[in-house]
Amino acid sequence: MPLHVPRGRIALRRCILCTHNIPWLQVQLPKQLPLSRIPQNARIFSTTPIQLRKGGHVKSRKRPNPVFPNLAPSSLASSNVASSNVASSNVASSNVVRRVGRPAPIGQGGRFRDKKEVDIQNYAETRLNFVEKNLHQYWGEELKELGVTYAEAKEEFNLFVDRVLSQDYKALPPSPIDGGEQENFLLKETIIPTPLELKRAQNVGEEVFDSLLVEKYRMFTLREKSAPIAEMQRRLTDLQHPHEWYPETRSMQRTWIMHVGPTNSGKTYRALKRLEECASGIYAGPLRLLAHEIYDRFNAKGISCNLVTGEEQRLAHVQAKITSSTVEMVDITRDVEVAVLDEIQMIGDKYRGWAWTHALLAVRAKEVHMCGEERTVELIKNLAALTGDNLVIHRYNRLGPLHTANESLNGDWNSIQKGDCVVTFSRKDIFAIKKTIEQKTGKICAVVYGGLPPETRSYQAKLFNDQSNEYDVLVASDAVGMGLNLSIQRVIFETLTKYDGESDKLLEVPHIKQIGGRAGRYRVAPSLPQKIPGHEKDEPGTIPPVGPLPAMPNPGIVTTFEKADLKILKYAMNATTPDIKTAGIHPPDRVIEKFAKTFPVRKPFSQILEKMIQMSRVNSNLFHLCSMDASMHSAGVVEGTKGLTVAERITIMQAPLPRNNPNVKQALVAYSKLIAESKSWSILDVAGLEFDVLDEYLEAKEEETKRAEAMKNAVKGSQTELSKMWSEVAAAPRDNSMFALPALEGLHKSTMLWLWLSYRFPSVFSPRETAFDLKKITEDAIQDILSKTNYNRAKKLRSRQKAQKKGAFGEIDELLMEDGVLGNSWGEVSGKHEAATASV
Repeated sequence: MPLHVPRGRIALRRCILCTHNIPWLQVQLPKQLPLSRIPQNARIFSTTPIQLRKGGHVKSRKRPNPVFPNLAPSSLASSNVASSNVASSNVASSNVVRRVGRPAPIGQGGRFRDKKEVDIQNYAETRLNFVEKNLHQYWGEELKELGVTYAEAKEEFNLFVDRVLSQDYKALPPSPIDGGEQENFLLKETIIPTPLELKRAQNVGEEVFDSLLVEKYRMFTLREKSAPIAEMQRRLTDLQHPHEWYPETRSMQRTWIMHVGPTNSGKTYRALKRLEECASGIYAGPLRLLAHEIYDRFNAKGISCNLVTGEEQRLAHVQAKITSSTVEMVDITRDVEVAVLDEIQMIGDKYRGWAWTHALLAVRAKEVHMCGEERTVELIKNLAALTGDNLVIHRYNRLGPLHTANESLNGDWNSIQKGDCVVTFSRKDIFAIKKTIEQKTGKICAVVYGGLPPETRSYQAKLFNDQSNEYDVLVASDAVGMGLNLSIQRVIFETLTKYDGESDKLLEVPHIKQIGGRAGRYRVAPSLPQKIPGHEKDEPGTIPPVGPLPAMPNPGIVTTFEKADLKILKYAMNATTPDIKTAGIHPPDRVIEKFAKTFPVRKPFSQILEKMIQMSRVNSNLFHLCSMDASMHSAGVVEGTKGLTVAERITIMQAPLPRNNPNVKQALVAYSKLIAESKSWSILDVAGLEFDVLDEYLEAKEEETKRAEAMKNAVKGSQTELSKMWSEVAAAPRDNSMFALPALEGLHKSTMLWLWLSYRFPSVFSPRETAFDLKKITEDAIQDILSKTNYNRAKKLRSRQKAQKKGAFGEIDELLMEDGVLGNSWGEVSGKHEAATASV
């Protein structure tokens, strides 16, 4: 196939592997060639002599060869120019030669002039002998991780040498670039290096040649071991039978007792009464708040109880009768009489559902009591049939009526009444609303949210429940929906959207119903159970149901602060929630560790987790694999920390790490280095933590206190002193504490992360008391700053409208739109208040 080129010099490109110069021609292939053999519009090296126009010839300037500078340069004849296979599939627009390289020295006939060139077979044997003498240097960590001993490695190497030298070297063409269908050194991976590959590597140098041999030897050995490795990985990623992960629990005959019903039906009360009566037991709840409440309640009754959460452990009694914990921290190594798993419907959660499944399948209790919603019953029946445990179901009705109001507060804070609970979903909004209500109505507000210290939370709840004091209103987060014992008459949703770490999302229907159902909740329940007619003979293995509680005098009421939210609230409160079909699971730590050890040590741990997720197989009729995005994110943050074992990385990846706070990520990297080096440091000595912001806040607070004291004294003094004091206050710098809030929150989260790790690596993270003191100081500083926050209603309405336009409400938003519940109400309300401002 002759190729006609224009007059002039033809640019030559020297192949770095074979050191031959070749004209790099970009051509349009004829259409009559079969496309199955040659890709259409491919960039190729011509194997046919180039026909030049009159006067055209190939010239190359004398330039030193960058790889072999001692060899004299020469020119290339216009014929016998060899080429290689197809190298690319880029489309060429014409038959014009493109200059892409520089001329380099070659000999006549396209052969490189290397007088020291030796027979490739003898050369390969020489270099193989050299590699064998230094085999201990090339015996990689990958082979050691696979359990290959040095003797086995040498035996494999001898077999590798035999395979390399037994190849047909006579078939090697005179020029490594001739041969048409020969293997492509760059594109094809082979276990044994071919003669063509060896020839090309030889032309480059000894270092490249030896590297090729070592890499191929490693691939050869790993390939020999790959079959059992693949089988091991397949077995480890078989997650279809999670109930078999706990053989000790399977040897027990347990009884599962479900307490199902709506909120305010007394189901948790009855399960806790059984926990009080047992000889030993465990309570597992979804929040630290609930674990603390049970801990306080039992100890107040004289029942010894310990507390175990991820960030705190209070072992008040060595032989405590009860242990109250978060569900992730439930003890599966202890034999107990009763275990209570609260909010069992969270077993279907795509992030935390694995913790409820783990506790249900693994806890070693004779009686496992589950409190939750009716929509979990069918799933629990299927799981009980899988494990062979007995199942008894108690159903309860709501003790008092619950109504959705026909009108919202329409943005009027003066409509707040005694016994109301205003629900919002950010700590900043909680304190802003508290300040606004107290200024607008004169009513004193208590606050409850998840991050509140347990002692403060208990005190705030007590203030609100006590009707004899002045604390009339509660401002809270969605923590009130998880079983807190609060006397709420009316629940008011300040908003129905919640920030999920990326954007504002509309609450799911079950979440709305659970929070709204707290309206009309009992503050105090009777202490003595009563038999219900028809249950004189108790079923085996169950507790006698407790009699009904007296009805509340007034029904619970649910409403919204904004008119636009009321339609959504009514729809959600009346909607039927679908049953939970599957339970979440998560690979056990020991399985992840074994799976990780089947990979080379230099393999990024986050990629190993991703590979495990891809290979995992689950029984989709009963289970689903929970999201491991947070774990992979944490693993990626500490990827560069050297010296961490696989077990340590698995522990670190479970640490509570926010995605959008770089300061906490920096802290985690610093903590991981301490773990890798086994160093014991105080939290105050860790580099990178922003202690300066705390010092600045404390200094500003001290100055503020001094000015307040001076003002107080000036009021008692003369008018001159008072005027002087006012001028000093006016000249004082403006309070910029709100700008320090993100840094203080980052320091608080870094401290909580330290405490979390201190219970996993106690010898490294000590003393713990310093971290608790720092936690208390930062919490006080944050609450002080938040107490100065103002509520801006117009800004909130604009943000909600923006969130809906972006489709942040997801599937529930589409359902509401289909049913005509959502229209232009967001825009209408926002437009009415666009010019108004509700900030105080």
